[in-house]
Amino acid sequence: MSAANQYYDSNIYMQSANLIIRVAYMYYYEGKRQQEIAEELEISVPTVSRLLKKAKEQNIVQFSIAEEYLECLELERWLLERFHLNGVIVAPVSGEESPTSEELKKLVALEGARYLQRTVSDNDVLGVAYGETVWYVYNYLNPSQRKNMEFVTLHGSLYHEANKLDGSWLVPRIAKVFSGKYYTIGCKGIQKSREAVLAALRTENVRRVFERFPKITISVSGVGMVFPERQSVLVRDDSYLDDKTMEELERAGACGDLMLRFFDREGKECSSNVRSRVVGIPWESYKKIPNKVIVAAGEKKWMAILGLLKGKLVDTLIVDQRLARSIRRAVG
Repeated sequence: MSAANQYYDSNIYMQSANLIIRVAYMYYYEGKRQQEIAEELEISVPTVSRLLKKAKEQNIVQFSIAEEYLECLELERWLLERFHLNGVIVAPVSGEESPTSEELKKLVALEGARYLQRTVSDNDVLGVAYGETVWYVYNYLNPSQRKNMEFVTLHGSLYHEANKLDGSWLVPRIAKVFSGKYYTIGCKGIQKSREAVLAALRTENVRRVFERFPKITISVSGVGMVFPERQSVLVRDDSYLDDKTMEELERAGACGDLMLRFFDREGKECSSNVRSRVVGIPWESYKKIPNKVIVAAGEKKWMAILGLLKGKLVDTLIVDQRLARSIRRAVG
């Protein structure tokens, strides 16, 4: 075979460079579907797909991710490896924006809702704790999914709060989204005494929920901040805790609260009189849940989240970019 024939033979399957550029332009710039491109250029859909692949291989089309968004993936990888988590989602926050606390919660909640809908399956038992971010998660859930699941509140009600912060209000509504069964605790989450807790545990309603705690396969909860600022619902005023209890918690080094229970910087439950007055899932029982999902927003919560991470109280972490950045900065 002559040199000329060899040349032509080796290039017989080469695609038209002009056609590759044209297809790439129509697909990426004009936003046309592959079927539309095929019809307009009178070629097959598989050919369109091959031409788009060629456009990437020949660097006709190049992709890049902005640094601020790339950081989200880097933070996810760092958190995943540093704390041996099952999963991490960092919601991007533009550096030029100054989102409100509510806007940050919505960013995180959207990611939380989509995560749950990708993850939960038939026969799962989902435990739900109170929190405004969790309430936003509920609002972002797509009601088109139907699952053979059970939904369980992790603690009693918060009687001074708006319904949206209460698990007993949230659980039936989340269950309705998935068309599942639900179980709630009708009594107060924080009782006046240990005796009152024991009396509540003897009721059929509470006993039925406690029997389901060991069956929980996945839980979702927000986290309250006690330090450096008192932003938790439980400590913003004296509706739930008196001055004596607050002093006890301060001496115990409380930095956050989870499911009405307070914990320190190492993720250990704080010793105080409120500890024995909670009607809710025990600390050790919560730790046994296979997938503990925490949704949290706001960079000031870094200490509380770090405590949960150190205490192995979270398996899947969903936070905003600035909070994730603050955690890494604190660890060094």
